[in-house]
Amino acid sequence: MGTAWAAGMGWARLYLGVHYPSDVLAGWVGALGWVGGLHLLFARYFRALGQP
Repeated sequence: MGTAWAAGMGWARLYLGVHYPSDVLAGWVGALGWVGGLHLLFARYFRALGQP
């Protein structure tokens, strides 16, 4: 649901002319990197918690 909201918001910003396509794309890439980094960090942490 969050992905659909982010995609819709990005397209709306383009449609309204308040951002360039590169701005929206950079935001999406930055968010993807942030989420990917957090996933790597927390996956290791929670995997370690599950082991005896």
